Amino acid sequence: MGSQGGHFDGATHRRERTRWPFHGLALVVPDTGAEDAPMDPLLARCSNISGSGVGVTVDKSVPALSQVTVSLPTRAGVLVELRGMVVRSREEDGKFELGIMFETAVDAGMFVGRDPLSNQFEFESVAPAAVVGDVVLSGASEGDADLVRLALRGTHVSLYAGEFPAREQRGSPRRAAMVFDNAGPAEAGGRVLRILQSGDADSVVLVARDREPATRRLVEKLPFAAVLVRPLDRTLVLRGLAQALRRPAVRDERAAA
Repeated sequence: MGSQGGHFDGATHRRERTRWPFHGLALVVPDTGAEDAPMDPLLARCSNISGSGVGVTVDKSVPALSQVTVSLPTRAGVLVELRGMVVRSREEDGKFELGIMFETAVDAGMFVGRDPLSNQFEFESVAPAAVVGDVVLSGASEGDADLVRLALRGTHVSLYAGEFPAREQRGSPRRAAMVFDNAGPAEAGGRVLRILQSGDADSVVLVARDREPATRRLVEKLPFAAVLVRPLDRTLVLRGLAQALRRPAVRDERAAA
């Protein structure tokens, strides 16, 4: 979809949000700006989707910068209408490839299934300064803590060991608990449950040792915002915490998965 993606890092022109393959049908309704001359919906074939936009192919030309409404099927079989703008329009073999940027960011997980142990996240390009919040480490070794501390250089993350400080009533940053399964999935699961019951964290990130069945069962049972499978590096930590600390405006409901 070329330049579609909506949110770019100004220095490198990289997309901020990851694009996922998305093959299905959608409806695109161009906004003509005239109530008495509405344009018929265009049947579109989707090619990919991200939290900030979708790539589609239609039979009629829709100029770049056109305002449109896109109806997309969620994984639960419900049509969702999203407002957007055509940021790319290209003709190829009598078909028109459109890159549509959404007005409001969405959770791409509403539309595509993703392996939670794939080390792929909602955010593809993460500026360290954009990662803001409080993070507590649970079950981390001294080496783990040093690695995370180095990875978070240049961010606006306050790092804590064991537990969070008292939460301020107003203006408090989002909080994520980063749980390490160094003692195995069962022990990590118990710590996650205690964190969820305390209500101290807004989200939980699991740092897993492997992709074995026991790890996968743990991930399927508990609502992790992100799962990082070792070995860790700075990019992985930033992407995982960006997903946990910066939630899209439209979220996937677990019941619809």
